[in-house]
Amino acid sequence: MSRKLICISCLFFPLVLCGCSIEPEKEKVTARNSYKKPWTILVYMAADNSLDGSVLKDLNEMEKAGRNSFFDIVVYLDRATGSIPATPVILWITNDQSSNVISPIVRTYTVQDSCLPGTLKDFIDTAKSMFPAENYGLVLWSHGTGWFPKTLVSANINFSFGEDDSFGNDQMNIDELANALADRSFSFIVFDACTMGDVEVAYQLRNKANYLMVSQTDELSDGYPYDTFFSAFNTGIQEGSLESALRQMAQSYCDYYESQSPTYLQSACISLVCLTNMGNLALQTKFYLNQALSNTSKSNLLQTASVQKILMNGGYTNIKFDFKDWIDHINNQYPNAIYPGWTNAFARTVIFSAHTAQFLNTLNLSGINGLNVSLFTTNCLIETYYLNLDWPGNSGLSNLAP
Repeated sequence: MSRKLICISCLFFPLVLCGCSIEPEKEKVTARNSYKKPWTILVYMAADNSLDGSVLKDLNEMEKAGRNSFFDIVVYLDRATGSIPATPVILWITNDQSSNVISPIVRTYTVQDSCLPGTLKDFIDTAKSMFPAENYGLVLWSHGTGWFPKTLVSANINFSFGEDDSFGNDQMNIDELANALADRSFSFIVFDACTMGDVEVAYQLRNKANYLMVSQTDELSDGYPYDTFFSAFNTGIQEGSLESALRQMAQSYCDYYESQSPTYLQSACISLVCLTNMGNLALQTKFYLNQALSNTSKSNLLQTASVQKILMNGGYTNIKFDFKDWIDHINNQYPNAIYPGWTNAFARTVIFSAHTAQFLNTLNLSGINGLNVSLFTTNCLIETYYLNLDWPGNSGLSNLAP
């Protein structure tokens, strides 16, 4: 199920954007570039696709959280053809409790491909210049299928990250996205996109931020409830640590879906990953798999009939599995002395995980633990791309390739 295909609230808001006619040379007047706030959160809404219908609702939720002396929310918005605004803009989210979206436009672009790494990088550089802060967070809002490449899989079932219909359904590969982000440029990164909770994604981004928030499964229509999500950040960061605030944000996401009715809408999965510990997780995984391969065959390690599967929109059900459930399954069959070290590394990496009991009443989520892993039993085109990512070689997973 593509993100936001099932709409929970089905609310649509008229777009009332202050400053729609602002000339580019005058737009910087509305920016806050003369002083730093503690936080600026950047939201990259690549919505020139089937998700455009959810834009106004999410912006309206952001305005309900608003801005204050402690943090700003700055949004890059690229909408589908025929929507307003007609070209990409940067919005400075203001405080508003009405059903209108009134946040001012502070930068207007000509038509551009929002799935080009350079477009993302330019927004980040521009937003940081216009809204300087001591700390930055990044929300990536669009379609997603984790590490899957844009060119090797049919476009109707694969988005990698993002989709720009005005440029031939272009998408951004995870290695391209990583290259667009400077190392340690963000305190946290959040994906509001389907199935980005892959260990391969987290490892590719390990040097880009301290924390990563992701969903292992598809997302339902509403995505993140941004009013409670950013309110949880505001409360949590002022009362405690960043990690505490992120935990509260993740919990608010799961609580939102737990409260939905009918019960099939109680479908959510959220994880908080400490990216600074990804290197040790890769090392411990390599130790574990090397030891496991000395005790049994590669084919035995790839027996996944009892392992938690991850259903994806369009298929590929037999590639993505819950990472910890797979390792636990191996260890139950072939006990390994290195297992305690691996579980310790995993617990230090996945520091929060919450989920509903099922997803759309079809997928039992009891085996969900925070990160997916991809496993291959036969050669295929996407496996070739997969082996060029950082994770397979550094974790020993490449030794299990067919």
